[in-house]
Amino acid sequence: MKPIQSSILEDHSSDGNRSGEGAAVTLQDGSLLLVYGRFSGGGDASAAKLVSRRSVDGGRNWSAPEIFFMPEPGWINAMSVSLLRLQDGRLAALFLVKLTSDICVPCWMTSEDEAASWSVPRRMIANNGYYVINNDRLVQLRSGRLLAPYAFSERVNRCGLPLSGCLISDDAGATWRHGRQEFRVMPENYHIPENVVADATPALRLFGARQVCTQEPGVIELTDGRVMMWARSNGGCAYAACSSDRGDTWTPFTVLCKTPMANGPATIKRVPGTGRLIMLHNDRSGVPFGDATFQWRTPLAVSVSDDEGATWQSHAPLVPDYSHNYCYYSICFCDDHCLVTTYESADFKEQNGVVSRQNLRSLRTITVNNTWWS
Repeated sequence: MKPIQSSILEDHSSDGNRSGEGAAVTLQDGSLLLVYGRFSGGGDASAAKLVSRRSVDGGRNWSAPEIFFMPEPGWINAMSVSLLRLQDGRLAALFLVKLTSDICVPCWMTSEDEAASWSVPRRMIANNGYYVINNDRLVQLRSGRLLAPYAFSERVNRCGLPLSGCLISDDAGATWRHGRQEFRVMPENYHIPENVVADATPALRLFGARQVCTQEPGVIELTDGRVMMWARSNGGCAYAACSSDRGDTWTPFTVLCKTPMANGPATIKRVPGTGRLIMLHNDRSGVPFGDATFQWRTPLAVSVSDDEGATWQSHAPLVPDYSHNYCYYSICFCDDHCLVTTYESADFKEQNGVVSRQNLRSLRTITVNNTWWS
């Protein structure tokens, strides 16, 4: 069975702008609310606002975009949104606001009337620094605790490797605190790729230099109550850690699975009503680590786990097309199907004639029958 529908919602293949890093949530009337970033330019420091659209047919057709959040004058942009139905019935929105080139902080607001209106946005933390919380990352545990996994750097130029951790709320988002541990993958737990280019020395230099970087984490609650965190890396694979105290402290990062992955974030969700975890990622099997194309974020691959993330098996790819890159996914389950969103790349020819692939361009939506994940 193939996806029900796959289409470009916003096409930036030729205008140099970008739209993406979105999230969706099902409203009480059965419609879908989708929010994403719309950038005037192609970089993370380009001006950007958040826009919203609605669908009454499960994501096949969408209303015209409306402003969801507009940054204040002097701010750089707003981006990377998560939407979540809280256990108390409210809707929650988490997004990043880039205040300066070195200050990027998460903001929080809620709605009690099905997104007709929202509370005044407020910062979740008082301290500055550069926080990265990917789109569609906000999670509420069965206990009610909210987790917002982040990667933190003192400055955007990444002086030192980023640290991962969680912002935690035990009062439905009224107040937030940092978890008790921030961490990164340690050299003793590095996973050296098995397939490396013939001249391996340059490719493997980052391992000897202790420069493998874990960032853009996500979290999911396991059936035994533990929380698993995963993170992308520049070392050819994804890493994972577990928490037994609901996100405060963590086991060391170790390799999530040996599937070769580009340095792009994976997304993991549980298929409702099942024990199956699904992971959207970029499977680079067959491409040697260190090859010029290894870090291309293609295809939009799927792996599944039926043992709570202990092992993963390859599933049919969601988008098998290797002619584009795909990244920053969101997954929203609604009734018997789900909506997936992703950036789709665009190719540009440089002055020297070399074609470069720009990851963050068009916004693609994909509607999938839940049985497709079986």
